Amino acid sequence: MRVYLAPLALLAASSTAAAPESLAEVRAVLATMQRGILYSTLARAALPVTADARSDEAAAVRSAFQLSGLDAPAPFVGSPAYPFISVARTPAVAQRWGDNRGNSTGVSLLDAYYDELLNATARSPPAPFTNSAPLAAHASAQLLTLCAVRISKGNDVALSKLAAAPRTFCPLLVSPAPNATAIREALTVPAQEAAVLASVGAQAALWSSAANMSAPLDAPSVNASTPSAVVPERVQQLFSDHLIAITTDYEVYTLLALDDATLADACAQML
Repeated sequence: MRVYLAPLALLAASSTAAAPESLAEVRAVLATMQRGILYSTLARAALPVTADARSDEAAAVRSAFQLSGLDAPAPFVGSPAYPFISVARTPAVAQRWGDNRGNSTGVSLLDAYYDELLNATARSPPAPFTNSAPLAAHASAQLLTLCAVRISKGNDVALSKLAAAPRTFCPLLVSPAPNATAIREALTVPAQEAAVLASVGAQAALWSSAANMSAPLDAPSVNASTPSAVVPERVQQLFSDHLIAITTDYEVYTLLALDDATLADACAQML
């Protein structure tokens, strides 16, 4: 069995990279992370899941987060060990960041991964092998850390959108009482979200149906003879309910938290 696992050091590098200069560049980074998340999902799906998977993998996941160097602002820290992915997105949390669509699961991304996604996508490999637990833990650690890094890029997304459209955002931000709902609506591009979800579904479906030996190089599978059973809709749900939603939460937070000097500099482009 061959399992695709990128070095966790790459995740740390991603989390500390300088902000891209344009929204297109930020989106290219997010697309790369999307592929990494899907690769990791495939890797984990090819390995056994035990009733104690969460506790068995906790040490590896904590270590990966420590290596990543991620640091989240207070509203996005549920557990200090797992920034960005351990805050339950309740209706109150969603509304705080301007999401009034009822798009709140009430659970954290971490809980959703272990309680929903993992159980729905993982299977026992056709030829069980000994000592698969470290590989399983590493795959989960990589997936969860990449999710957190992806959410943290909401800061870069927000600043890029502000720089690209100051006439849209500055009137909203310089208001004596900035409206989070209006800011979120300005940040949200439904067509872009739909394109991301369609891409996630298509990649998950393709990469789940082709084995290593017959698949094109850009469609990796984690088993040499039997494709990994990943349910595309479940992976799309992870992106829709958690990754995209929380990233947008962080975009709203980023703009609301701008200091006066930074905001004045950004809005000077309107003159």
